Amino acid sequence: MSKKSNNAIITLSVTKAGFVPVQKLFRIIKSISNEVYIITGGLGADLKDECHENCHIYTIEHQHKRSTFSRVLNFIRTQFKYLIQLNKIIKDLDQVIFHIGGQGLILPILLARIHGKKVVIVFAGSPASTARAKKDSLTGSISLLSQMACRFSSQIIVNSMGQIKEFNLEKYSHKIETAFEHIIDFNRFHIERKFDKREENVGYVGRLSQEKGILNYLEAVHILTQKGMKINFTICGEGDLEEEVKEYIKKWNLQDKVEFKGWIPYQDLPDHLNNLKLIVIPSYTEGLPNLMLEAMTCGTPVLANPVGSIPEIISNGKNGFLLDDNSPENIAHHIIRSLDSTDLNSISDKAHEYIVNNFSLEDLREHWAEILYK
Repeated sequence: MSKKSNNAIITLSVTKAGFVPVQKLFRIIKSISNEVYIITGGLGADLKDECHENCHIYTIEHQHKRSTFSRVLNFIRTQFKYLIQLNKIIKDLDQVIFHIGGQGLILPILLARIHGKKVVIVFAGSPASTARAKKDSLTGSISLLSQMACRFSSQIIVNSMGQIKEFNLEKYSHKIETAFEHIIDFNRFHIERKFDKREENVGYVGRLSQEKGILNYLEAVHILTQKGMKINFTICGEGDLEEEVKEYIKKWNLQDKVEFKGWIPYQDLPDHLNNLKLIVIPSYTEGLPNLMLEAMTCGTPVLANPVGSIPEIISNGKNGFLLDDNSPENIAHHIIRSLDSTDLNSISDKAHEYIVNNFSLEDLREHWAEILYK
C-alpha cells in the first residue's frame, strides 16, 4: 500500500462496551495513515497509551443527562465542543471518520464538508434501532440526525450488505462499502480448554440494556430452571438494567443457577469464554459483535438473534446457531436444542477455524486502505 493520508476519527464519549470497537478501528486506521487524529471522550482517552509518532488525541467531556431537555441542551453544547476542536486541525486532514456516536455530530460533519474533506460514516450499529429498542423519547431525533449524517457524508461503511436494509440506508446505497474493523488478537483469544472438557455453562456477556435483550435471556433462564434443566448460567456486564437484573435473579430464587459476575476486564475474557459451552446474544439490534467473534475464536459456539451482520458470519448448525426470534420461549428452546446437538464438537472447531481464516490484521488493513483511498 503506497498511498496514505491524514485521517481523523471522531467518536462521542466511549463506554466500556464501546472501547474495544473504537480501539480496533483506531489500530487499523493508524496503520494506513500518515497522521491520525482522534477526537473522543470517556474511555476513548485511554487510547493515548497507543498514540506514538503519527498520532494525536484530543478528549472532550460529554456528560450523560437523564431528562430530555438536559440531554438535548448538553448534546448541543457537545456539538460545539467537537466543532471547535475539529476546526483547529481541519487544515491538516484529508478525511474525517465518524464512528460510535459520531453519526449525530452534524455540525462537525458539515464543517468537514465545507472545507472539502472526505467524510466517512462507520456504522458499528444503528443508533436509531438502539434508541427504538430502549423506547427512548428522542428516538425520532436520533433517527433524523443519523439520516442527515448519511446524506452529507462522502462514504458510508457498514459491516455487511444486510445492514443496509436493517439500518434504513437504501437511499444511500451508491456510497456504501462493506468492511470489518474487528481485529482479533489470536495470542489472547484461542482455545485453552478443549470443548469436551467444559461443563454445561451457558453465558451472556455484554451491556445490560434493553436493546441487548438481557431481560429476554433472564426469562429464558427462568423457563429452563422451572423445567429442572441441569445447566449453569452466567451474566457478565453492566448497564442501565443492572439493578433490574439483580432483582429478577433474587425474585425468582435463581442465585443457585445464575452467577452474576458484573463487568469482566478484557484481559480476563478469554478465560471466561473458554469455560462456556454456549454463549447467547439475544440482541434486538447489532452491527457485528466483537464478543461473537472472540467467543468463536475460543471455540465457544454462539446462539444469536440474526440481526446486523450476524447471519453473514454464523451458518446455522455449522459454525454456530441462530434464533428464530429473541423471545424468552424461543431462546430457552434453542439453548436446549443447541446443547443437545450431536455436532457440538465439530461446530466448536468450525467456529474457531472460520475466524482464524477470515479476520487477520493484514487482510483488514488492505481492505480498509482500498476502500478509503479509492
